[in-house]
Amino acid sequence: MRVSLRRAIIFVLAAVPAVFAQSGTGALQGTAKDDGGKPLAGAVAVVTGVGTASHRTHSAVTNSSGAYSFAGLEPGQYQVCVQMPGGPNLDPCQWSKPVLITVASGQTTANQTTTAVRGSLLQVRINDPLKLLGTGTGSSAGDIIAGVLLPQALFLPMRLASSDAAGRTYDAAIPTNTPVQVQIHSAHLQIADSQGFSLAPVNAAQGRGAVNLASASTQTVQIAAGAATQTVTFSVTGKK
Repeated sequence: MRVSLRRAIIFVLAAVPAVFAQSGTGALQGTAKDDGGKPLAGAVAVVTGVGTASHRTHSAVTNSSGAYSFAGLEPGQYQVCVQMPGGPNLDPCQWSKPVLITVASGQTTANQTTTAVRGSLLQVRINDPLKLLGTGTGSSAGDIIAGVLLPQALFLPMRLASSDAAGRTYDAAIPTNTPVQVQIHSAHLQIADSQGFSLAPVNAAQGRGAVNLASASTQTVQIAAGAATQTVTFSVTGKK
């Protein structure tokens, strides 16, 4: 009897810190919508503790009503982003002012709306007639990096949308009626634009981690309002 009682006391004491730790957290509930008020189902809601001690990032997929929820959040201020891979909606954390929400200890911050404005889908097609692209995943697959410059002058790698025997296609949502700089470069492959002109090599500045690029290009793309997609085409023409 005494042994059982002692074990019960030890179990309760061990559980006390966990209970207090849980009570010191908060929760966040909201809805992701486009600028027309339509709920964004299947979007990825990402919250980052920009005003918390740990600065942890959490993510969740929105349901059919565009709703998302996070529990067990450290109290403090969070930045809320909404990502729609392969879709035209713009992540507010990349293209506009991020939504900032404060989470309080022991409370649920609810009825928050995060708007992802609808833009257009930009596609960068890399044709590979000589079969020189290597294998890989992500934005740097096949020794090619494609991306766009954000308003903050930060480089945003484009998503590798598809890969086939003839080449690769990358995509990213960009604003309409807005000039956006598209960058594509490779350290070892020679690339030509849609006119057949080879991209010029770039000699990187000397220093630790510097890489000389076999080809690089920066082009300005502007998609007219109402256009769903626009494609910029390049071709791999050889190795360095």
